[in-house]
Amino acid sequence: MTSRKIDFAKDAFAFVEAIENADTPEALLGEMHRALGVFGFENFVITSLPRPGQSMRKAILIHHLPDQWFELYTRKSYADHDPVIRHCRQTVKPFEWGEAPFDADSDPGAVEVMRRARDYRMEQGFCVPIHGINGYDACISLSGKEVDLSPRTKPAIHLMALYAFDRGRQISGGTLPDTLLSPREREVLAHSAQGLSAPAIAQRLGITERTVTAHVANACQKLDAANKTQAVARALHYRYISL
Repeated sequence: MTSRKIDFAKDAFAFVEAIENADTPEALLGEMHRALGVFGFENFVITSLPRPGQSMRKAILIHHLPDQWFELYTRKSYADHDPVIRHCRQTVKPFEWGEAPFDADSDPGAVEVMRRARDYRMEQGFCVPIHGINGYDACISLSGKEVDLSPRTKPAIHLMALYAFDRGRQISGGTLPDTLLSPREREVLAHSAQGLSAPAIAQRLGITERTVTAHVANACQKLDAANKTQAVARALHYRYISL
C-alpha cells in the first residue's frame, strides 16, 4: 500500500469526523467542497429520486449547483430524461456518469441533458444510489469539469459520499418518500409488460386474480395512468420495471 492510498483513507475518515459538527446545509457543503474538491468535484446534490410528475425542486434535500443550470434542469423537467437518474433506480452500485446507459439515436432527451450539463462545468460525475430499508430511492451525485476517479480514489469518495448523504438528510430535516411502487406492484406490471394476462400472472405468483387486479389498480393510481397499458409504459419509462 502506497503512502498516497493511506492519505486517501485518512482524508476520508477526517471528513467523516468533520461533518459531525456541520449543523447547517451551508456548513456541510463547505466541508464537502474542502474534502471532495481535492478530487475535482465542484457540484453536489443530495436528493430523493423524483416521482412521475414531481418537481425536482421538491425532491432535492441539499444542493450546490450553478443557479442557471438548476433553473434550466427544473424548468425543462430534465429529470424525466436524465440517464443518471434512470440508472440510479436500477443499481445499488456507485457509478460514473459516463456509465449510465442510453441510446443516443432513440433518446435525444438524454443526449440534451448530458450535453447541457457540460456547459456548466459538469463534464464528469460520480453517483451513489441510496435504496433505504424503508423503500425510498435517493442518491448523492458529485460532479466537476475534471475529476479524479480511479480505483485508488473511488473507495474514499464512496465512503465520503455515503456519510455526506446521511448527514445531509439529518441536517435538512427532509423525509425521503417511500418508493412509488411496491415490490409486488412492480412484479405484476413487469409480467404485464411481458404480455401475461391477469389469470396467468395470478397463477405464476400464487395469488388470486382479484389481487392482481388490485395491484394493477394501485399502480395506475400512483402513476397517474388511465389503464394498465399506460401504467406499464410509465413504469418502463421511469425504470421502475424493465423488460
